[in-house]
Amino acid sequence: MAPAGEAQLAKVYHNTHAPLTDNKQKVLVKFTAPETPSGDTAEVDFVFVLDTSGSMGGSRLKQMHAAMDFVLGKLGDNDKIAIVNFSSEAHTNGYNAPKPFDENKKDAKKLVDGLHAKGDTNIEEGLRAAIKILDKGRRGWDKKRASCIFLMSDGVQNRGDARKVFGELPNWTVHTFGFGEKHDETLLWEIAQKSHAGVYHHVLDEGEVTNYLTKAFASLALYRSISVMGLQVTLIPKEEDKFTIVHVDAGGYHVDHPKDSPTSWTIHFGDLAREENRRVLVELKVLGVSKKEDPKPVIQVKYAYNYPANKKNNKERPEEMKGPKHPLFVKIGRDDAKASPDMNPDVQREEARNKQADYIEEMLKLADKEKKVDGAKRKLSTAKNELSGLDDPKGEFVLDALHAELGNIGDFLKSYDVYKKLGRAYMLSCLSSHRRQRYTERGGVDGVPLFLTKRLTKYHDHADKHHKSTK
Repeated sequence: MAPAGEAQLAKVYHNTHAPLTDNKQKVLVKFTAPETPSGDTAEVDFVFVLDTSGSMGGSRLKQMHAAMDFVLGKLGDNDKIAIVNFSSEAHTNGYNAPKPFDENKKDAKKLVDGLHAKGDTNIEEGLRAAIKILDKGRRGWDKKRASCIFLMSDGVQNRGDARKVFGELPNWTVHTFGFGEKHDETLLWEIAQKSHAGVYHHVLDEGEVTNYLTKAFASLALYRSISVMGLQVTLIPKEEDKFTIVHVDAGGYHVDHPKDSPTSWTIHFGDLAREENRRVLVELKVLGVSKKEDPKPVIQVKYAYNYPANKKNNKERPEEMKGPKHPLFVKIGRDDAKASPDMNPDVQREEARNKQADYIEEMLKLADKEKKVDGAKRKLSTAKNELSGLDDPKGEFVLDALHAELGNIGDFLKSYDVYKKLGRAYMLSCLSSHRRQRYTERGGVDGVPLFLTKRLTKYHDHADKHHKSTK
C-alpha cells in the first residue's frame, strides 16, 4: 500500500499464502475514486435524446417534462448540453454541438416544455444525431471533458434500426431509460452495453411514475462529480514460471493485452465519480514448489488516469496522473500450514456477486428460448441455494441486496406473461448494474442498493422533494 499522505486508489484482497502443490488462487483488485472538492470535478457535455413519438402523448410527456425540469436544475453552469428529440426522424433543435448551460438555461427549459408527441419511433436517428453533436463538440482539450448521452424511449422502434449504430457506441457512454411496459428493453440494454460505460434503467409506468423517472434521471449525479477520468488498469505477472494469470473478470468493461506485454492484462474503465469503485477478479494458476517461500510479488498493479481540469481549479489542461508513485503488488507466499482452505472473504463476496450476474443472464436466455419460465425458475432456485450457503457477517449489506434481487426475480417469474411484461426489463437492468458496477433503477418491489453512492442517494432525496412539490 502507499505510504501515509500519498493517495492510493487501489487495494488488493487475497490469501497471503498458497499450498506447495499445484492450485488456483483468486485476487480482487478494487479501485475507488477519491473524494475531491467540488471545484476538482470534471465539466460535462450532456446530450439528452428524448422520445417524442405518438405513444408518448398525454401523461407520459408531462412526466418527462417534470423529470427533465429536475435534471436541468441540477446541471452546473460550466456544463454543456444539447437536446435531441426523435419520432419518425431526429430533431437537433439548433444544437450543432453542446452549448454552455449558463447561456442556455431558459432556452433549454422552453424547448423541453414545448415538445409534443407524434409520429413513429426512430431510435437510430436519435442516436446518430447525439453522437454527431458530441463528436463536433470535442475539440482541443475539450476532448478531456466528460461526456454522456441520456436516451429515453417508451416504445419499440418502427423506423430505422439502432443496431446499425452499434459499431460507433464503444467511443461513447450511453445511458438508456426504458419507460413503461412496451419499450424494447432488449434493444435499450444492448445500446447501453455496447457503449463504453452506460447502463440500462427500467422505469415503471404505474404508481408514482414521475418520481420513478426523476430518480432514474438523477443518475446524472455520477457525472456531476467525476474525479477520475480515463482510468486504465494493467495487471503485470511477475513470477510467470509459477503464477499465471488465466482469467480476468472486469464485468462489462473492455479488457485487452498490451502489445509490448502479451501476458499482461489491461482494463479500460474510463471515468469514475466520487466514491464509485470498480472491481477486477483475477484467477491465478499456481504451479507446485518443493519448499516454503516467503510472500513475494506475483502481480504488479499499474494504473493511470487523468485528473479533471475546469475553470474552478484554474487548470487549462487535465493533469495526467501516472500513479501510484510507489508500486502496488499482489504478494503471495507458499506454506501449507499458512495456506487457508477458504477464499478471502472480500474475494468470495465479489465472486458471489459476479456469479449471480451469470445466473441472471442464464435465466434470461432460458426464458426467451423456451418461451416459458420453468427452466429459469430452476436456475433461480440454484442461485438462491448457493447464496444462502454463504456465511459472511461483514458482507451482510451486499448479501441482503443480492437476496432482495433474487426475491424480485422470483416475483417476475410467476408466469411467462409476467416475465414478458416486467420481468425481462427488471432482469436486464439487474444485469446492467452488475456488469457495469453502477447503480440502476430496476422497477422492482424491494430496492436493491448495489453501487448506490452517497451523492446519488442525496439526488434521490432531492427527486422525492421535487416530485412532491410538483404534485
